[in-house]
Amino acid sequence: MAAALSLAAAPSHAEGHFYLNGALGKSKNDANGYKAPKGTKRQGSTSGTSSRLMAGYRWNILPKLAIGPEVGYANLGRLSPSVRVQKVPSAPDTKRNINTVTFGINTKWNITEHLYAMGKIGRASTNQLSFPKEPDSIEPGKKKTRGGGNVVGSYWGIGLGYDINSHWGVGIGHDGYTFSRSRKGVTKRLDVTATTATIEYRF
Repeated sequence: MAAALSLAAAPSHAEGHFYLNGALGKSKNDANGYKAPKGTKRQGSTSGTSSRLMAGYRWNILPKLAIGPEVGYANLGRLSPSVRVQKVPSAPDTKRNINTVTFGINTKWNITEHLYAMGKIGRASTNQLSFPKEPDSIEPGKKKTRGGGNVVGSYWGIGLGYDINSHWGVGIGHDGYTFSRSRKGVTKRLDVTATTATIEYRF
């Protein structure tokens, strides 16, 4: 909120910079929200490799604070539930890579000349919460359909970095992603966290 107010009060001539930010690290995927009406549940969690690429622009709204929009793409590892419950339509039928596209706000605060903190928040979209085929046909002759399409969730992130020079910075970050989808009384929820090493180029 403070950053938004500062942005509104920033002079129109405030300088800024474009940036590219890449990350690689470890992710943990929890599919603990797969619940059917009668309380049956399919749970699972798995760890994997996470990679991410972001691009954006930041305005220097204060001497040590910059903020701006960003877009990105992330691979958050593979979803592989560990407990199998038969005839639960919310259960995924195969192992799947979790890919997401993001759009949000990124901030950079220079704590010292070289040390900085980063934060981000926004919306994320994925197609990895589709419902598999129904186990039993509801009506004779009715097609068994798969509930596909993208679902929009949210993401956030925090991190610490070190500026090698005016163009290059390295750091570590921790990100979180949340998605949910409901159909016919069944709610699916996917939570992903990722801890990564990051590198950024500003120009």
